Amino acid sequence: MYKKYYGFSEDPFALNPDPKFLYLAIGHWKALSSMMSGIKERKRLMVITGEVGVGKTILIYALLKDLTEKIKTAFIFNPILDFKSLLKTIFRELRIPLEGKKEDVPSLLHQFNQYLQERLARDEIVAVIIDESQGLEEKVLEEILKLATLDIPAAKALQVLLVGQTELEEKLDSIRLRHWKEKISIHGQVRPLTREECRGYIRHRLKLVGQSMSEVFTSEAVNRIWEFAGGIPRVINLLCDRALLIGYTNSSPMIDSKIADQAVQDFKYLKTPKSQILRPVSSLVKSRYGVGALVLLLIGLGVFAFFRFDFPSTPWKATGKIPPPDQLSPEKRRETLEAKKIPSPPGESIAKEHKEATEVKRDFPPPLKGPMPQLEEQGILVKEGWTVSSVARQHFSGINHSLLDFMLEANPEITDIHLIFPGQKIKIPYITEETLLRRGPDNRYQLYLGTFATVQEAARYKNEPALKEKKLKVTTRRVSPREDWYRIVAGPFQTREEALQTIQTLKAKKLLPLLDCLPRKAP
Repeated sequence: MYKKYYGFSEDPFALNPDPKFLYLAIGHWKALSSMMSGIKERKRLMVITGEVGVGKTILIYALLKDLTEKIKTAFIFNPILDFKSLLKTIFRELRIPLEGKKEDVPSLLHQFNQYLQERLARDEIVAVIIDESQGLEEKVLEEILKLATLDIPAAKALQVLLVGQTELEEKLDSIRLRHWKEKISIHGQVRPLTREECRGYIRHRLKLVGQSMSEVFTSEAVNRIWEFAGGIPRVINLLCDRALLIGYTNSSPMIDSKIADQAVQDFKYLKTPKSQILRPVSSLVKSRYGVGALVLLLIGLGVFAFFRFDFPSTPWKATGKIPPPDQLSPEKRRETLEAKKIPSPPGESIAKEHKEATEVKRDFPPPLKGPMPQLEEQGILVKEGWTVSSVARQHFSGINHSLLDFMLEANPEITDIHLIFPGQKIKIPYITEETLLRRGPDNRYQLYLGTFATVQEAARYKNEPALKEKKLKVTTRRVSPREDWYRIVAGPFQTREEALQTIQTLKAKKLLPLLDCLPRKAP
């Protein structure tokens, strides 16, 4: 109803778990990477838990989207089944034909074992993923845990991922299942979004439908939504959707705190005390009255939810080299360091007169509104096994941190330099000398020098004659949940011509690394 009014290409806050809208906050990134590495590295048994609406199911869809053909998957949702029915459901998902008339548990297990032996001989993996696992009866859950940890060769092909609400933790702590809990290789819990992650989440979804958050939501409105939702993404979706509907009804181009409060008030009576939080049944979403019932149950759940996570493994570690692909939110990536003097490289003393010339400031905004200028760009679809680095190598003659930073600017939906998905559309920026210029609100120019792995690399510009009397500003660039790079800008330049002349001088001295990455000629 409000899509056309706000200029959206589609509904940005739909409840369906569309992996296209996946926002990888650090907790979600850890969960997804742990799930992925656990299956690929044959960890056998994995458990991921979290409250309703925190984003577990969308992580499963993102996982399924990125698994290769060598991994056969059975995805089972809301399994209120006995063990025999569960096995038959797994057979259907894996397209295993039932042999003979016997469908008792021993016969099914024998046939499943044969199937696993065939997959193992082909070096394939069989992944059984069960969502809403807290709904399993203890005796059924025990049979699944036994199946996942069988000490037979064929069982090495089987990987079991149990995803569920926090009640699953309680079941695993029971006397009956406590022994099996020790066999869980990866055991994590997805936490809700922080205030900053909520801002990134809303910004990410609006970006994907063609709008920027600053043009739709005020900062105060986002804070109000986060406070009431308790960081639960699905509740954030519900409140944003209601706020947009109210804004549309009132012909308001901006969602401010007043409208956000109205959206909260619409759900206020549903809020329950922490001691009386109700757990909704996820299958309600698919029923006629599911969304309304889900709203009733989610709001009370989200406000005071407390999460913890524990990931014993550390999947997808970045190497010390220029990494493959990564990111968080654009705003988080621009989060700057606390004011301090850039340390000198070993053996070099920096003169006192340069004390103020190179400093890292917390409040230094990007000199241009929005990302670096992009004069022209093309889009490609990601294929299996691609990374941001491999994409860059296909289109440019060289690759460095500055180019990868520029790639992230062109694709703000990438929240981790080490993580892109098959079928994802990636924009390839067009680079010229003009793209290094940034024009500030005072109409003076800043010059983007480059992005580097360490802040000390700014020292190379300190005594550069072409930058005499210019200040160097360094801001952090969050390129993954665990990794920061450092972006260096010089200025101000009074005119465009002065800045372009400096570019020519620095380019001749090989001090503008982005210009070392020339686009490859089309075949």
